[in-house]
Amino acid sequence: MADKKKVKKTGSTKPATKTKTTKPAAKPVKKVDIVEEAKKELKKMEEEQAKTQAASKKESKFAWSTFIGAVLLTCAAFILGGMIKENMQKRAINKYLSELITGLGGGMTVENISKLENVSDLFQFKIKFSEYDDEFTSAITKDGKFFFSDMSLEVPTLLEEIRAAGDQTSNASSTSLSCDEVTKTENPNLEVYVSSDCGYCKQAETEIASAVKQVPALAEHITLRYAGTTQDDGTVISFLGSEESGTENLRQVCIREKNPTAFWNYVACMADGGKTETCQSTAGVSTNLVDTCMADGSGLAAIKADQTAATNLAIQGTPSFFVNGTESVSDIDFGGRVPDSFKEIVCCSSTNPGSYCETTLE
Repeated sequence: MADKKKVKKTGSTKPATKTKTTKPAAKPVKKVDIVEEAKKELKKMEEEQAKTQAASKKESKFAWSTFIGAVLLTCAAFILGGMIKENMQKRAINKYLSELITGLGGGMTVENISKLENVSDLFQFKIKFSEYDDEFTSAITKDGKFFFSDMSLEVPTLLEEIRAAGDQTSNASSTSLSCDEVTKTENPNLEVYVSSDCGYCKQAETEIASAVKQVPALAEHITLRYAGTTQDDGTVISFLGSEESGTENLRQVCIREKNPTAFWNYVACMADGGKTETCQSTAGVSTNLVDTCMADGSGLAAIKADQTAATNLAIQGTPSFFVNGTESVSDIDFGGRVPDSFKEIVCCSSTNPGSYCETTLE
């Protein structure tokens, strides 16, 4: 057997020597500063928050400025509207204020009426009469309904009375008698026709009461008589048409008839704006006498006599003045609506004037 020769395998090669591969060098790891990064993030957040707050403030500022502007415009409109309304009220009052003051002046000459000024929600003004050195301060409500001097008086009623009295004065100017013309008698009597709701009458009553207070003897020569009507059921109506004032007229007639010593003090108190119970107390009125008079018909008979006399004299306004019930006189002709003028009428009508006629009453 043939020796097997080792056959060299063709193509066989010596195993390749393994080549060592070099790994790429690792990149150095960057260290992160956590604290710094946190600071950056915090700063970024703060900047974003600041931007948001700035935008919010801008919007808020715009909203507030818009609101404040609207409020200011509203206030301006309100103030302007109030000024316009006030000026309209002043113009309305000024249309009749001069007539009102002249009528209330009792014949005195109105020299000047100042501009209306807004004081404590009233229109206040000053009046200058030629007969006086001093000015008088008065006021009127803004709606023109109430006039204030020493008392509050209803303007519509005052104007009605003033116009009626003006008609009477113009009609009587040729018939009212002067001091020289009036008939002289031993016991003269000045009759003054009034009504308790007549503001013009209250002015006359105040001055007459003052004259009587200064010269008590004048009480015997001056009589207040009450104009008006009486209904079939016994209800007394005042000259100006008020049932309430008619009742007060009846009360004053009863005081005049049953309690004369208290009469002028009571009338003065009521003319000054007093209340019935208070004035009865301060004047010393005997309420039992007066209440009985008002209830038993005696007072009603007396006031009906006054009303009949006023009708017979064709009285068109109150107050009206007559000497001895027949001769018309005007307080204007004797010095105006002041205490001394009423004393003068009595003195001019007397054949034997009292010593007080030589005195000037204030």
